[in-house]
Amino acid sequence: MGEKLIEHLWKAFELYLNRKDKFIKAEERLKRRLAFFEEVKKLDENNDLDEHEKRSIRNSLAQIVCGSRLVDYELVEYYQKNKNFRNFEVIAPIVAFWDESIIKEYDESGRIKSLKIDEKKYSQEKRNTALILIYMLWVAILFIIFYQRVINVFVSTFHMDSYIALYVCGAIFLLISFFVLFALYGVMTVIDLRRLVKESENLV
Repeated sequence: MGEKLIEHLWKAFELYLNRKDKFIKAEERLKRRLAFFEEVKKLDENNDLDEHEKRSIRNSLAQIVCGSRLVDYELVEYYQKNKNFRNFEVIAPIVAFWDESIIKEYDESGRIKSLKIDEKKYSQEKRNTALILIYMLWVAILFIIFYQRVINVFVSTFHMDSYIALYVCGAIFLLISFFVLFALYGVMTVIDLRRLVKESENLV
């Protein structure tokens, strides 16, 4: 449980940073997109590399344009061609985050032609994210209730000044609050996944 909790919160943290969209300025986003399309075009015209090498490079280009190591080129291309989404570099990492809950269907050329929800795994992910959120809220509530005892432990065990112990407890509570927010964000994104997959059915 502990390892699963840490893994989920860390991935949610990465996803949160990406969702904020590192490339806030439209001009910078445009430059990255132009560079992405240009490099993909050059790669397609390159006859010195085999398909395995080209695929590895395409995946790297997709990760650069999205600012996320979770995505691959096929998923980015799929959402880039979708008329329902403007910021494919933001959407693709969210969908990739819940990759185990998605069934991908490919065409003859290896491109994704459709996405579907794996209902069983999706239900498991929703349950897991909800349990993690409840657990983190429980930890936060307990800390608020017993914060004075925590301060007393720091004072008696580590011989801290009471004011220093108070500041340490404040820092710990701030950390717990961040974990609660990341867990909440995970719940929000897994709930939104069905919409992202459903709306992706109408391709240009």
